[in-house]
Amino acid sequence: MTRRTAVPTSTYRLHLTHAFTLHDAAALVPHLHALGVGWVYASPIQAVPEGATHGYHVLDPDRVNPELGGEEGLAALRAAVDAHDMGLVLDIVPNHMAASPDNPWWADLLARGPESPHARTFDVDFDAGPLVLPVLGTSVDRAIADGDLRVEDGMLVHHELRLPLAPGTDTDAPITQVLAQQHYALHEWQHGEGILNWRRFFAVNELAGLRVEDPEVFDAVHDTILRWVEDGIVDGLRVDHIDGLRDPAGYLQALRDRIGEDRWLVVEKIVESGELLPGGWPVDGTTGYEVNAALQSWLTDPAGHQALRRAFARHTDMPLGTRARLARSKLAALDELFVAEVDRVVQLLLPVAGGRSEALLRRGVRYLTAHLHGYRTYVGQDGEPSVSDRSAIGAAARSADEAGAPEAVPVAGLLLTDEGRPALLRWQQLTGPAAAKGFEDRLLFRDVALSGLCEVGADAALLDAVHSRDAVADFLTTRAVRSPLAGTTTSTHDTKRSEDVRARLTALAEVPDAFEHLFEAVSVGPEADAVDGHARWLLLQTVVATRGLEPAEHPTAYRDRLVDSTRKALREAALHTTHRAADEQYEDAVFAWFDTLLADGPASARIDALVDRIAVPAACTSLAQVLLKVAAPGVPDIYRGCETWDGSLTDPDNRRPLDVGRLEKLRHRAETLDAEELRETWHDGAVKTLVTQRALRARRDLSAVFLSTRCDTPRVDGAAADHVAALRRTASTDGPLGVPDPDRLPTVVAVATRLPLALADGGWPIGAIWDDTVVHVGDVDRVTDVLTDRSLPVVDGRVRLSDALSVLPVALLECL
Repeated sequence: MTRRTAVPTSTYRLHLTHAFTLHDAAALVPHLHALGVGWVYASPIQAVPEGATHGYHVLDPDRVNPELGGEEGLAALRAAVDAHDMGLVLDIVPNHMAASPDNPWWADLLARGPESPHARTFDVDFDAGPLVLPVLGTSVDRAIADGDLRVEDGMLVHHELRLPLAPGTDTDAPITQVLAQQHYALHEWQHGEGILNWRRFFAVNELAGLRVEDPEVFDAVHDTILRWVEDGIVDGLRVDHIDGLRDPAGYLQALRDRIGEDRWLVVEKIVESGELLPGGWPVDGTTGYEVNAALQSWLTDPAGHQALRRAFARHTDMPLGTRARLARSKLAALDELFVAEVDRVVQLLLPVAGGRSEALLRRGVRYLTAHLHGYRTYVGQDGEPSVSDRSAIGAAARSADEAGAPEAVPVAGLLLTDEGRPALLRWQQLTGPAAAKGFEDRLLFRDVALSGLCEVGADAALLDAVHSRDAVADFLTTRAVRSPLAGTTTSTHDTKRSEDVRARLTALAEVPDAFEHLFEAVSVGPEADAVDGHARWLLLQTVVATRGLEPAEHPTAYRDRLVDSTRKALREAALHTTHRAADEQYEDAVFAWFDTLLADGPASARIDALVDRIAVPAACTSLAQVLLKVAAPGVPDIYRGCETWDGSLTDPDNRRPLDVGRLEKLRHRAETLDAEELRETWHDGAVKTLVTQRALRARRDLSAVFLSTRCDTPRVDGAAADHVAALRRTASTDGPLGVPDPDRLPTVVAVATRLPLALADGGWPIGAIWDDTVVHVGDVDRVTDVLTDRSLPVVDGRVRLSDALSVLPVALLECL
């Protein structure tokens, strides 16, 4: 492994919008440095539509979004970062751009079609006819009859939409003739999707896929980004949606060649249980969704999880077995959202199909896609498919055959031939969207027995049974060796629930009967009768997990957040209402029942009683997540505001502006009050700030220890050993920051409480409650808890947890 000189010890992800700009980020840097953060990590900063709340639909890759402060704002952030000896990581989007007339590249493509210099920029098949634009709310004939299509100021106008016209268009001609002269064809959005001849991001018609594998397109998309890297404005890159690209390996090699070997480079990719990044990718690893899934497993009571699954099935009539239902869910997504994408693969297969019918090929492609384990395979333009890719495609074909689709077997065979390579390359860009929409955006909102597990980075097997402690330990040990500089995260702009919301839900697995009794108690009356069990279960867990979590939140703002988030969740689940066919009457019934939970009365009192019972255990689990994330192999990221309690739900709720004053006030409390006092006043969140700050500072001071290739789980003995989650980090001679004499550096042992409710019955699991439980720290002379700045007695290489955890339910032991 190449020795590295410039890598982050930790990152802090900022979500930049017009309400929180680059100038605001610059002003926040002193707080982040004091918090112990290594590098600032910025969301995309290139120009996007005005008022946008995210940066993933780029209009102009060469311009800093003026709403964020433009180049001046970027310079201000860089100056602040330099002043505190920190670095800057930038999120970039190579897969897609905004499919909007405000995008000059897209507008030129619409106007000039195949003659546009951007005909190769976007992934459009003009051989299939004019570019299909599914932008109408009705048919073209109806829009013309209603006068909703007209030429105005040299543009084709449809309500607020203004489309460019082809050069030479006869603007005085009847509208039908004007339309016939264009390089695009207008369609009703729901019908036009089925005949699309261009690649989107997932099923988003507003995001057009790029052919970034083309060197000219690569240069055009990355020119300004590479200049920022070369000029030292940006130190590292996070690549969004790497699975969307035609040739991820080729793209990453081109990017690495341009930015150099020393730059930190991670990719946003979901890896499932047991899956590894393809060998040879020149990256430091993933952004770390899979670590969140591992830590969730470690901290969850497996028996309680199973009890909740059984109760959920009884009360909702939802079948158990997420993994067993995954293929059917992916098939549904293909048939609802990706008909055109399937057809493009079929058309590429026909010339090599040996007379097989389109119907056979289509069924084979659908079922092969649905039964593929993971998000995609990675066969390149040239060369033989890897053993793992052949194995994955073969396994998918056999699984589909067993499910009653033998057509998948010959389709798999065709895809793996040299002649079938064009179809395979296109198919590999389809399987990820099918998995994302079938699993992430459907089953994760349906199979919500313990909704905290339903998170980005989970897989279907996790929802059926959490990973064992041994499996988690093996995963972390392997990660330290393979990807010591990969990202590690527990909350992101993509997570459906914040780490603190999930901690509350994790606590429910310790009291499954109590939650079921609460569910039964609040599921009576006419309002409840109008809502199905799935929606009631999901919304009740959401209320229990968020109630009072952000202590200063106004009740109206709280209700509005939950309503918006629940509406999105119900539409994603697609049981009674969907994004494409919303049943607002049903949704209103759900919210009417929701209001009975919030109104003063028996239901609200019962909810408060359960929240009171799990609040402290949930806080313990939140602190455990922070500590284990910081101690785990990789580079930990703190998502904006998560150094204190954060009650965010799915986007856009998790992209709210920061309350900077509150964060700074809590950090000041963490720096001036002792840990015991912060624990006693835990509701304000300063105790989480303390743990975050002390752990991040330790990581910054002992980077060679935390970024080493050595990680294991120390031995724990005693009556309460099952309630301990512990990691040991030791410096090594190899790895990115290897040192010649690692024994001269301290060993660090992170000790966190798991299943705290069962241990302390709702109180703080500290002091004598640990009885004779000890953690083995080895042959050392001195042990200091970094979090509370206390020296601890060590006897025969062991530290008693009644000492280590006498103040907080977590400890970070520096052992020399």
